[in-house]
Amino acid sequence: MPPLLLRAIVAALPLVSADALAEPHMMGLGGQTCGAWTANPPATSGVGAFYQQWVLGFLSGVSFADPDHDPLNDSDGAAITTWLNDYCQQNPAARLVDATTAFVRAHQPTKN
Repeated sequence: MPPLLLRAIVAALPLVSADALAEPHMMGLGGQTCGAWTANPPATSGVGAFYQQWVLGFLSGVSFADPDHDPLNDSDGAAITTWLNDYCQQNPAARLVDATTAFVRAHQPTKN
């Protein structure tokens, strides 16, 4: 690597926050904001239906990867949508993946 390029990279590192480095990679609609979710309700917007499908796919993936922690247990699409609506109205700058992850955490099975 040319020394000048290496110095430029090292000089730029302090400009990147630790939170940004810790964020997982996100592809697809999960990177959209809660504000986009709220502005495009799944019941009335084609784009909103895509957001809803992304959420349901993410939750299905969590369930598939860890059947003992099934966030879909005792939930249906309408209940999940209502929960996300409430979360996103309170957190419009959050990403859709953050809202969905919050749903997963809020729906962890109780430990006996």
